[in-house]
This record gives sequence, structure tokens and C-alpha cells, in this order.
Amino acid sequence: MSDAPTRAAWSDLRRLRYFTVLAEELHFTRAAARLLVAQPALSQQIRALERQLGVALVHRTSRGCTLTEVGVRVAGEAARLLAEVAAPRSRRAAAGTRPGSAAARPVGRRRRPASAAHRRRAAGRRRARRGCSAGARPPRSAAPLAGSAGSR
Repeated sequence: MSDAPTRAAWSDLRRLRYFTVLAEELHFTRAAARLLVAQPALSQQIRALERQLGVALVHRTSRGCTLTEVGVRVAGEAARLLAEVAAPRSRRAAAGTRPGSAAARPVGRRRRPASAAHRRRAAGRRRARRGCSAGARPPRSAAPLAGSAGSR
């Protein structure tokens, strides 16, 4: 099984990040502005996190919000988890490498060969650039044909 994070895992991390910022700001509008998202979207994500965990994390008021006891504990754990996830990124930044750079890859690692489907799609794109139809092959040069007709 792959260790690659799933879409659901990234969604959960995003919700935790949203919640930690809300816990710091204790105000939905200010937290949304800091996260560069719309306030209703932030509210929906916090509600989804509460549904997922099965507990209320914040008490909403017209003047902002306060954390519940469980919310305080979740905020601390979320901050710790997000720092743990961000650690490899900060180490790469300190080393001056990007995730896809040669310095970030182990030595001796090879790229996987292209699949047959990938090669077919690439050939189709090349034909499209040359102006050929999808199933047609590019026309052959007329010069060899003219040379063989004259030799008869």
C-alpha cells in the first residue's frame, strides 16, 4: 500500500489548519481574512470538522467565538500535528531544495518508463500540432514517390 497522502488526508489537514487559525483569532471573519478564504467557507469547514469529530469545538456568538474544553485540546494537538507535517518542508527550505529538485531525490532513483497509454497520448498531441487528424498518420514526402514514377 502506498504511503502517499490521500485527498481526504489533505482535506483533514486543511481543516485542522483552519481550526488552529480560528483558535488563535477567536473570530471567524479575522481568521478567514488571515487564511485568504471567504468567511462562509471557513464556517462550513469548521462545522465539517466538528461533524467529523462528533463534538462541538467552538461556541459561536455574534461577537466572535470561544473554544470549548475539547476545542482547546484539539487546537493544541492540531498545532503540534501541523508543525510535524511542516517540518520536512522547512528542512528542505533551509537546505535550499525544492521537492522535485535533483538534490531532494535519492541518488540512483530512476524514472518509471512511460506507459503505452502515455506514449499514445503524446503521439496524438504531436500529430495534432502537425495538423493531422486523430487516426491519420502524417503524409509522407512526395519527393520519393515522384522519383520512383520517373524511373519506369
